[in-house]
Amino acid sequence: MITHETISVDTSDAEVIRVNYVQIDNGIDMGGKLVFDRSNVAYVAQQVEAACESNYVATEAQQGKDHLRIYQSGSDQQSIVNVLCKRDPAGPHGGLSGLMMTIEYAKKLVALLRAVKN
Repeated sequence: MITHETISVDTSDAEVIRVNYVQIDNGIDMGGKLVFDRSNVAYVAQQVEAACESNYVATEAQQGKDHLRIYQSGSDQQSIVNVLCKRDPAGPHGGLSGLMMTIEYAKKLVALLRAVKN
């Protein structure tokens, strides 16, 4: 049972957006962190918003330095929106990051991303 959730967007870096998601489920933090290029804010917001719909078809795309995969999983009772970003591990902010969010918090992420000024 999820007892606590929060999501925040850090825009302090000129190159990347950092998303921090906390989801406390049975006392364990099941949240995560996501890092992606600032130039992909609109794309991520659009795809996450679409992923909140039950008929969403998963997307996978190379967007500049980011290889993004956005898809829905979970059950009929609890749908989950997944966002994965793979960046060159040798480059700045490299590696794999990702989030698995409830639909409610995926929608909150969309609103936060749409408020980002580029």
